Amino acid sequence: MKIKEIFKNSIERNIEPVVKVSDEDYEKVKQEVEEYVVTAALEQNYDQIFERIIDSKEKPTDRIGVWISGFFGSGKSLFLKNLSYVLSGRKIGSQSASEIFLTKLENSMTKANLSAINNSMKIRSILFEIKSQEDQMNRDSITEIMYRQFNKSFGFSEQVWIAEIEKELVDANKYEEFKNEIKKETATEWEDFRTKTLRLRPVLYKVLRKIYPTLYENEEKVKESIASFEKLSLTPEKFAEKVKSYIDKNLTSKEKLFFFVDEISMFIADSSSKLHELQAIVENVGEKCSGRVWVFVTAQEAIDNVIEGVKRKRDEFAKISDRFNTRVTLTSENIDKVVKERILKKKDSASKEIGDRYQKRAGKLNNDINFRDWARAQLIPKLDEESFVQTYPFLPYQLKVIPDIFNNIRS
Repeated sequence: MKIKEIFKNSIERNIEPVVKVSDEDYEKVKQEVEEYVVTAALEQNYDQIFERIIDSKEKPTDRIGVWISGFFGSGKSLFLKNLSYVLSGRKIGSQSASEIFLTKLENSMTKANLSAINNSMKIRSILFEIKSQEDQMNRDSITEIMYRQFNKSFGFSEQVWIAEIEKELVDANKYEEFKNEIKKETATEWEDFRTKTLRLRPVLYKVLRKIYPTLYENEEKVKESIASFEKLSLTPEKFAEKVKSYIDKNLTSKEKLFFFVDEISMFIADSSSKLHELQAIVENVGEKCSGRVWVFVTAQEAIDNVIEGVKRKRDEFAKISDRFNTRVTLTSENIDKVVKERILKKKDSASKEIGDRYQKRAGKLNNDINFRDWARAQLIPKLDEESFVQTYPFLPYQLKVIPDIFNNIRS
């Protein structure tokens, strides 16, 4: 049997070296969810979050910030993406991501907590990597980026002023009429036409006057109205108010809205104003939405390190630590389990053959890796038939030292 034939999953399949939270390709998502490996440490982190969410169901809370930190290679983006899919019940073929994830859990309490969330709540997920969504015309606004993603998730335009017009039309029960009139004028669906910058305004003026003949007596009145939408000042407080207003009218009492924002620390960098803005967003959303809207972020560092790094104004930013009172720290520990499960997992027939080979050579194999240096020997994982089968064609100690090698190369 050739080495490439012993594995349960083809070793020639493509595995993305970097997880992109915004990548919605079905085959990639299916692979990420089905091959996700849950270590004991990861399960504890998930359960910590599940418990906080369940607590918010029993009584309103303003503690809706979750800070997920970890250095490159710790799996924080995949953690965030998987968490988003599991909580929102995303469909992967005939199963939901939650059903697949439940089969990977060991702790009965973690299973019960996730089942309780899925059975008692409906969670809408807004998942994105913030740097890739940065508006080049308004580079510093976390608020605007989050509001654009909010609008997009409910089918509205990513241009804030257009989305505000759309929502007013929805509230007036005129949105469908508006879209039909746009199609008559342009022979194009509104969702496609609203991106046509040059043609948009003249048609918009004409259609709005047709829908509201008494309100808009002439084109100037329409222009004035649209100009007022364009001047919207979107502060964190206004953002929270608009989100609350929309979900109060359009979501049921069982529904919650979760923002999953990847790589927030890269976006903040050393900007004190951005960190202040993030604090204000979480503070206002927490106070106004009472636990119906949550904000999850990932970062390269723990929150205390980010605060220390922003011009070293620790006292000034003490409040933001309280806003992100749920904190998860991911490390590269247990990477050997991930490699064994995702890459090196064997077919049953191959496991038996490799086990037989070990039994024939067990003495020589153990003698070859018997380090004379006692201190070094203590670091070497035990070699027996089970560990040999799991790590073949490597040896257990090699999986243990590879992460340290790469960590030292990076540093």
